Amino acid sequence: MLALHFGLSESSVTKYFKKTLPKVAICLNQLIRWPSADEVRENLPIAFRKRYSKAISIIDCFEIQIEKPSNALHQALTWDTEGGPQTQLHIRVFEDSGFLDKLPLGSIVLADRGFKNIAHLLEQRGCTLLRPASVGSSSKPTAEEVLQTKRIAAIRVHVERCIGKLRDFKMIGPHSCVDISYIKFLDNIVTIACGLVNLKDCIFSNQV
Repeated sequence: MLALHFGLSESSVTKYFKKTLPKVAICLNQLIRWPSADEVRENLPIAFRKRYSKAISIIDCFEIQIEKPSNALHQALTWDTEGGPQTQLHIRVFEDSGFLDKLPLGSIVLADRGFKNIAHLLEQRGCTLLRPASVGSSSKPTAEEVLQTKRIAAIRVHVERCIGKLRDFKMIGPHSCVDISYIKFLDNIVTIACGLVNLKDCIFSNQV
């Protein structure tokens, strides 16, 4: 589309696009900030205040489909599996992200069941990971666990709405498939999308 609009070849547009992505990401990264603990508490939605007044963050993730790499090792690195080396990789990525450094002592971090392997890292920082109880085939959840799961799900919906806004961008949409040559630019692409989302209206009103 850009090639047709500007009278350029597709190869030229691709070259300019890839060259520009990191520069745009640097600019829009300034629109992504971690608020202070006081700012979080002042703006904490009403739904959080009764039971989760110490909540400082909701951690979540989303998958991006990519073209299948031809290299078998590269293919294996993209598989989303539980346990073993892949879990250790997820933990290392989490540690290297700088997320832990942002958490004040005594903070609560909300998550879904899939984040159980980071609980010990939060405990080392004096923080608490709050997530629904794990579901086992041999045990039935208690009434309290079911209620807790519903409560956490009701307030985690806000981060799902944020992810939904990111998914509005076609390149990282739910049914998109990123070209193999753009994998190294994915951090830039997501940064740009996040910066643009932060320029939009609030996710929820002050009364939610």
